[in-house]
Amino acid sequence: MDAGTCVLLLTYKRFDNLKQNLELILKYTNFPIYISIDGPKKGENIELHRLIQEIELINELNRITIIFYWQNQGLKNHLIMAVKDIFQRHRKIIVIEDDSSISQKFLDFIQCYSSFDLDGVAHYSGFSPLSRTVVRENLHRAYKSKYISSYAWATSKEYFEEFDGSIDFRKCIMMIWRKYKFLGLYEKIIWSIYSFAARYKIVDSWAIPWTLYLWQYNLTCLSPTCNLVEYKLDQVGTHSKLKSRYIPEKPCQENHSWDTKQFIESYDKEISRIVYRSDLSGIFVTIVSVLYRLFKKILNV
Repeated sequence: MDAGTCVLLLTYKRFDNLKQNLELILKYTNFPIYISIDGPKKGENIELHRLIQEIELINELNRITIIFYWQNQGLKNHLIMAVKDIFQRHRKIIVIEDDSSISQKFLDFIQCYSSFDLDGVAHYSGFSPLSRTVVRENLHRAYKSKYISSYAWATSKEYFEEFDGSIDFRKCIMMIWRKYKFLGLYEKIIWSIYSFAARYKIVDSWAIPWTLYLWQYNLTCLSPTCNLVEYKLDQVGTHSKLKSRYIPEKPCQENHSWDTKQFIESYDKEISRIVYRSDLSGIFVTIVSVLYRLFKKILNV
């Protein structure tokens, strides 16, 4: 990556993961680092002073900038606001969310591929839901996908600059059902549900509108077949509480020789099924989940 690259650590409450990731970034990169902390919800207390004191013990404070929002912005707004603010000073950004622990291999992967400015690749993922039983002969390779992975990823200003997280629901539905030929029937149904849930704030997601934005402009994502990021599942965040259909593998520590010229066949069908629940049972479970969230939202108004 060039000198215009930085690292953004996003956090709300999970400070332990943040400190672990910070140490790794300081050790294996020379990028400037931003730590963006979402503010407390009403009645909450965030141990901000303790975190700042621990960061101040680090010798490389000249590389670290702390940003704090005094009011809670929510997952989607916090991420978009922080990324856009940093893009006023940098051209590329590595985003690491606080529910994940990165590996050195993740940093190697991101720095290798994003430095080539691959045409049409707007998102570089480090997390992979694929298991070795699915991948087999293509382990330690990279593939282009219509589906992003979050937790730890990278993007460029040229792609993210116009993204604001909004969803024109009517236009979105028309695009899903008429334009996106790569979607099958079950996928069209499930993404219509996701679009509805994100548009009307039933789920607080930046990833759903970001994925739809990439599809609209025929952009793509680059992902590794082996997992390079550990997702720290807990009950603090706002991600879906539905039980995943897959068990993420531990970050791969084997040696990699990333091929920057040739990519393997996409695993979109597998990802669509195991991550996005694009089948009859998945559609049913997702509808129930969205209705339950909607009911809770109405009761809390």
